[in-house]
Amino acid sequence: MPGLTPYRKIRYPLVGEVVDAAAVQNMAADMNTVLTASALAANRSTHRSSVRAVYTGSPTIVKNTLTVVTFGTPLWDNGALGPGGAAYWAAGSPTRFTAPATGLYCATGSAALD
Repeated sequence: MPGLTPYRKIRYPLVGEVVDAAAVQNMAADMNTVLTASALAANRSTHRSSVRAVYTGSPTIVKNTLTVVTFGTPLWDNGALGPGGAAYWAAGSPTRFTAPATGLYCATGSAALD
């Protein structure tokens, strides 16, 4: 019977056991699972997700009236790196950005008027 590491439950052969190809394959598969999960966690913790979209049209701005801005395709949207694993902008809803998971977000915007 193979041993198991206490935390990650990686199977490994015990001293004196006959090791066959299946035992080595099981240990390699367990290690691959752990390393893949660790790499994903490291990537998500060191890369901040963000989106940048611009509006280049000339909307008519009416005093005391809300004006909806429709963004074109974002310059980038790497929301998949974030905890929700999904993009912030969608072509089906071009007037909004959607937070794919519960969390704390920082949104900024700017405008120039002539």
